[in-house]
Amino acid sequence: MQANPVFIESETNNISASFPSPESYDLTFLTAALLGVISIIFAMFLISSTKGKKGGTREMGILSK
Repeated sequence: MQANPVFIESETNNISASFPSPESYDLTFLTAALLGVISIIFAMFLISSTKGKKGGTREMGILSK
């Protein structure tokens, strides 16, 4: 976000500030959305790949009482 700053200067107090540009926020949320979608796809793939195996959870290393 530091690559696209927006500078704002106050006319009355001689105070200046910089903020990330709207494009930087768009890229941040786009990246988060893509990671979320990819995680869900991988989770669905793992669930579907373990459904066809025999033995249940004990063979996969998960111990249940």
